[in-house]
Amino acid sequence: DMEMGRLENRYEMPGTASGSGRAEQEQVLMRLRQLAQRQERLNRANLDADRRKDRLTKAQQRRQLEELRREQEALSRQAKALSQKWSRQAGVNRTRSSLSSLDQAIKQMREAARNLERRNLGIAAASGRQALQKLRDQERRIKRRQATSVVDLVKELSAKALQLQAQEREILAKMEGLSAEETRKKVREDQPASRGSQAGIEEIVSKKDLLQEALAEAEDVLRAAGAKGRQSQPEIARKAVAALRSLKSEDIGQQIEESKTDLRAGRLNLAMEMEKEIEQSIRRFSSRLAEFDALVPKSGPERIQQAADNAAALSRELENLRRQAEALRLKQRASAQAWGTPGMQPAGPARDQPPDMNRMREGLARSRGYAQGLLQPWAQGESWAVDARSIHRELTRAQIEDFMNQPDLWQKLLEPARELASKLQAQTEIDRFNNRIFSPSEQAPPPGYEWQVETYYRSLSEITDKRK
Repeated sequence: DMEMGRLENRYEMPGTASGSGRAEQEQVLMRLRQLAQRQERLNRANLDADRRKDRLTKAQQRRQLEELRREQEALSRQAKALSQKWSRQAGVNRTRSSLSSLDQAIKQMREAARNLERRNLGIAAASGRQALQKLRDQERRIKRRQATSVVDLVKELSAKALQLQAQEREILAKMEGLSAEETRKKVREDQPASRGSQAGIEEIVSKKDLLQEALAEAEDVLRAAGAKGRQSQPEIARKAVAALRSLKSEDIGQQIEESKTDLRAGRLNLAMEMEKEIEQSIRRFSSRLAEFDALVPKSGPERIQQAADNAAALSRELENLRRQAEALRLKQRASAQAWGTPGMQPAGPARDQPPDMNRMREGLARSRGYAQGLLQPWAQGESWAVDARSIHRELTRAQIEDFMNQPDLWQKLLEPARELASKLQAQTEIDRFNNRIFSPSEQAPPPGYEWQVETYYRSLSEITDKRK
């Protein structure tokens, strides 16, 4: 318990401050909005100066750039002062990432000022845009801590789990494509592979930056969930601390930085190996985030939506496995044929096939997890539960070698999985439609009709009173 208390204190959030602390938060939000407005005006001025530079004399350009630089430096100083004041707020124990967006905004502001000094207006404008985005991110993060309930935070963690995995899958797919392209160049040109398409590398690096931002957001939500759940949902608070501790031990941010360094240096093989480790780390962390969902009671429509999400993920995973199995069979066939081709040195099964098989085994394990998620106690009486149990039974019974040797097995599972996903998705659409029909009080009248709605309900009330 003492250990848990120490960890919880380390992960205390600004949203836990009371009284004067909340008043200071409002002041910080106001200052952030003011800084964002000034940065936005400065960004427009940078773009305007870049467009008009050919119409100005050298002296006029220098004066204008100097004014822009001074304004950008002033903004940077004020943002730094706000960060320091916020960090010293009484009664709240901070960690570095609670102000990470503001710190990144300050960094981009300084970069913009340096580029203005170098007369690089275009680059300065790009840094200014990033600074503006970070200021808005920081405002959004503080608002989340103030107003969001524990239930909403848990839902956000579930969404983050899916988002992180989707982003990492996209990065891995692009890296595999880049690696394959470099291999083809090497074989075709009979020379060492080049450093690869610079545009492709920069695109991957950019996506890695977005992944790091998503991880920081997830970390922020975990801290908020831990702080808000401490009194009313202690189990959520304990899980939040455990997930934060796991995130720190995984050190995914450092892994991503190393992979970006390898990519920019043209070390694609090293970057690819690191990316596989990142994928595993993201998967473990996402699984921890998904566990929070079971701690919050769900309504009927929310349960159906969760089941629909699991069924859709199961269908995608099975389709992906089917494609991987087909690719591996083609690879084995080509390898077997190459043994009889003079001058060819086929890849040996011991070297190339185990990694492919291991990845497919991991995919099969994920498929079983999604199928298991459909076997909730509340689903026993549902019409689709029989199909879910049948799919889970087949997935649990067969091994990856069975699917490789019997391609028809994939189709026997894919069709029921797709039908189940469609059925559950249709049910969620019906639930949303019914909710819209039977919850008119939650819907705002169309603009211009407010007075008619008000008159209608007043008349209805008068009729009811007369009948009574």
